[in-house]
Amino acid sequence: MDRTPKRRGTVARFALAVVPITVLAATACGSVEPVDAAQEDKVIVVGSADSPESAIVAELYAGAIGGTGAQVRTDLGLGERTTYLGALDSGRITLLPEQSGAYLAYLHPSADVTDADDVYTELNRSLPEGISVSDYAMAEVPAAQVDARDETSAQNVLPVFRTGALTEDQIRRLNIVAGELTTAGLAEMTAAVAAGESSGDVARSWLDIHGL
Repeated sequence: MDRTPKRRGTVARFALAVVPITVLAATACGSVEPVDAAQEDKVIVVGSADSPESAIVAELYAGAIGGTGAQVRTDLGLGERTTYLGALDSGRITLLPEQSGAYLAYLHPSADVTDADDVYTELNRSLPEGISVSDYAMAEVPAAQVDARDETSAQNVLPVFRTGALTEDQIRRLNIVAGELTTAGLAEMTAAVAAGESSGDVARSWLDIHGL
């Protein structure tokens, strides 16, 4: 696994995500690379924590990956961090959304970085064997949704997944979601779910608007 850290705009992104801008543009417009034969019968399971924000982002990831032709299903509301990370470790789920600062604090309690890029760099160094992350979004969860000790750290939303479980095209699509998802946009979707819409419908609308 390549855990090379990145700086937005200055350092190369996660290795699997380094592609020409023209390729990203084609993907964003709906082009789909053929699914590898080894991937055809594999179901990608996207999990989430109990929060509405986590469920919405999980649905975004599931929809984006489903656009590659992969078989995808969701397994939402898996509880607290120890539970859903255990599900990832065991292979019950393939992928889930996390918050960069809170996840780093869980893996490396003594880490004292707070800047978004520094948190991402340290997180890459702290990941367990067999677990990867790709680009983080500018979207952050509200401070009230994370542990009090983590409030000063960046809490950028990012995908955490089993190494080797996703194709390059699928990771590119997750990176497109990361590039478009903002704190305001996530808050708007969360409000829509609170008003009675399903997280799946809200996520689908967002994906349609962003060409995914």
